[in-house]
Amino acid sequence: MKQFGVVTINTCNFELDQLFNQDFDYSRDANVFLELYIQDSKKNLINVPVFISNFRNSENEYPNKPLDYTKSKMVRRFFITETISGVTTSGGYYQGKTPEYIRLASLVKLTVQLDSEVLETIRRPYLFVTYDEKEVALLKR
Repeated sequence: MKQFGVVTINTCNFELDQLFNQDFDYSRDANVFLELYIQDSKKNLINVPVFISNFRNSENEYPNKPLDYTKSKMVRRFFITETISGVTTSGGYYQGKTPEYIRLASLVKLTVQLDSEVLETIRRPYLFVTYDEKEVALLKR
C-alpha cells in the first residue's frame, strides 16, 4: 500500500531484446488491451483514465499536446505491445506473418497528485503512456 503526501518515485526498465526473445509469438503474445483500476478505502474499484501523449485523431491532429487534465482525450484501455498494424501484407496477420514494425509503450507513468482544494484527498490518478514504433529486423533475436 502506498502512502500519499510523501514524494515517491518507482522506476523499472525492460530491454527490448529481453521482451522479444526467441519464444515470442508476435500474434499470440502481443495485442492485449489492458485496463487499470485502483481500489479505494471502501474496496470499490475505480477506473484509471489513460492519457496517450502522442495520440493522433482522424483529422491528423494531436489533441493531447500539451497535457491538459480537463481538455485532453483520455481512454480506458492501453497496450504494451501491438503487432497487427505492422503486418504489411494483405491477410498476413491471419497467416501468421511476422510484422515489419511493432508498436510498444516506451513510457508508462502513473501520476497521482494531491488535491490542493480538499484536505487529505488525491485527484483521480491517470496513466501517462507514450508509444514508439520499432523495426522488427533491428531487434536482437
